[in-house]
Amino acid sequence: MRTKTFIGFLTCMSLALFLCITPYANAASAEDEVLQVATNFVKAMNDDDSKLLASLWYQSPKTSYFNPGGKFLTQGWMTNTPGGKEMFTMNHPQVTMLGDNAAFITGYYTIMKSDEATKQLVIDYVKETLIVQKIQGKWLIVHEHSSFVPK
Repeated sequence: MRTKTFIGFLTCMSLALFLCITPYANAASAEDEVLQVATNFVKAMNDDDSKLLASLWYQSPKTSYFNPGGKFLTQGWMTNTPGGKEMFTMNHPQVTMLGDNAAFITGYYTIMKSDEATKQLVIDYVKETLIVQKIQGKWLIVHEHSSFVPK
């Protein structure tokens, strides 16, 4: 009888411990959630997915973007279409949390495309910083700054 009671007690304790630990094991950290924004940014560019790209940006006139190949500064949320003919790869992303509702992501992108005139593969390297803010429970890009790495 004691053995059954002891086994029952151990089973209940194990179950209680499992139920207490499980939510924490499955919950993504804030850093993981922020990094997912950069991952989805690359996915949107590679898949030519304007809808996904638009969902990553804070759609406000306060949003800003420094682009290496276009205007010096764009204000308002990102309305550019994804790359389409370019292939983006994210390298060495790093998330820095600035608090519970703000963070930035730095990294390098490799951009591969075919030069239409020469049909040669062109590879560019871009330094990238994304500033993200948690707005209404969702991490959104509020600022992007990218620049070409000198060749």
